[in-house]
Amino acid sequence: MSEEIDPALFERAAQEFFQGMKADIVKLPARARKNRPIDLEEQIELSRSRMTTLAEQIATGEFDRNVMGRARVLAAEIGVNPDSLGDDARLLLKTLTARAELEAVRFHVRYLHDPVGEYHEHDALFRGVVPALEKPRPAHGSASPAIGITLSELTELYLTKRKDRLAERTIVESRRVFDWLAQHFGGATPVAALDKARLREFRDALIRLSAVHQGRGGLPFASRQTEVESHRVSTKTASKYWSFAQSFFSWAEREGHIEQNPTTGLRVEIAVGDESRSPEPFSNDEVRLLLNTPLYRGHKGKNLNEPGHDLARGG
Repeated sequence: MSEEIDPALFERAAQEFFQGMKADIVKLPARARKNRPIDLEEQIELSRSRMTTLAEQIATGEFDRNVMGRARVLAAEIGVNPDSLGDDARLLLKTLTARAELEAVRFHVRYLHDPVGEYHEHDALFRGVVPALEKPRPAHGSASPAIGITLSELTELYLTKRKDRLAERTIVESRRVFDWLAQHFGGATPVAALDKARLREFRDALIRLSAVHQGRGGLPFASRQTEVESHRVSTKTASKYWSFAQSFFSWAEREGHIEQNPTTGLRVEIAVGDESRSPEPFSNDEVRLLLNTPLYRGHKGKNLNEPGHDLARGG
């Protein structure tokens, strides 16, 4: 007979599991320095690759041995035998474990860039906000929209699927807007729960962005907004940011992740005289990420997204 487990117990265990992994990451540099220097670029590349893998696993419900091993450790910490659980409970356990690892890897990337900066969790579960859980969907479910897939999971999947079609600058700026989306709605919010009214709210928040805070990469999205119109970014800049959200939701509809694109018909009206105003500059982290791409460090032939030894030349 399958053991019945309160989902809230798994959620609390996942929160503690994330905090443990986060603590291990902070300790890691000091230990690693005793053996060999940390290759920053290599660590960031490996971490982003793992983030992509985890997002895909969470989306499909199919997990690798690493996640399944961590899930057994998590279950053991609360005295649960995974083999005694029903299918839904086992899937929930593995999904929460993968979400904890994904958030820990995100923290790792941030920590490598800025060890002393404040970290803002993408997934609301790890900010102490426990959302109502959707019933886990089976790995081989129907073709209906994936109601349970979260905003953070799907934006990562979008960037993975589109990376060969998007310019590096577009990827960097898309990540910036997706981070704001996650801060505004909560990264663990199911994408299907975001309707037109909520996306209109986000569009209006983009319009309220302060030009005074341009280039300050670590500032929370809510703190970037101002009610003083003369201090805001241009409507052209707000429209550019909004276009990244529109592209994401348009793709999500085409791929069947949502039934309707909630940004359809919503626009940012360009004010007269805004066309010549400059957009927000890249933060230091974003510039570092951009300069470490194949376009600047070396690419293979005409493929500017594949690492190699060629460099693009002007003229």
